[in-house]
Amino acid sequence: MQEENCRQLLRQYGGEVMTFIRRIVPQQCDAEELTQDTFINAFSSIDTYDSRRGSMKHWLLSIAYHEALKHLRRQKQKTCYLENDERRLNMISDDEADHMLSEMQELRIKNLEKAVRRLPPEDQTLLHLYYIDGMRLQQIAEIMGHDAAYFATRLQRIRKRLCVMIKTIEDGGE
Repeated sequence: MQEENCRQLLRQYGGEVMTFIRRIVPQQCDAEELTQDTFINAFSSIDTYDSRRGSMKHWLLSIAYHEALKHLRRQKQKTCYLENDERRLNMISDDEADHMLSEMQELRIKNLEKAVRRLPPEDQTLLHLYYIDGMRLQQIAEIMGHDAAYFATRLQRIRKRLCVMIKTIEDGGE
């Protein structure tokens, strides 16, 4: 790729890629390094980009997402996984989860924020892309590398997991 094209790509998408990585990796210096790694990987594999499969932005965010996950795996970041507590997850209906998470009481919001921070980075990223950035499931699938139906199911499970975590926090179980 020509040097000017590389600079243009960096100018156009550099800020968005950095912001995206910062949502997954909290340390500024790590995020800067990962942003650089993302663009190095993108420049070296630009010939694999296919505009029919998605936008340039989503292709770059996909590279950034995988770079950030590799970094977190190397750091072995501690997160709260409730997959072992299937019984508690299954006791919560989809309607109950949706209702509980839609209540906007100040304490509930703080507990929700606490619970979200305890989720694995992949789940935090999915929530952010869907609820904050307003991306459609198909766009998320392009970035995160699964089909849209997988993410629809995963979002519902995350909502239930958040309900379990909030109930635990509210019952004094931090």
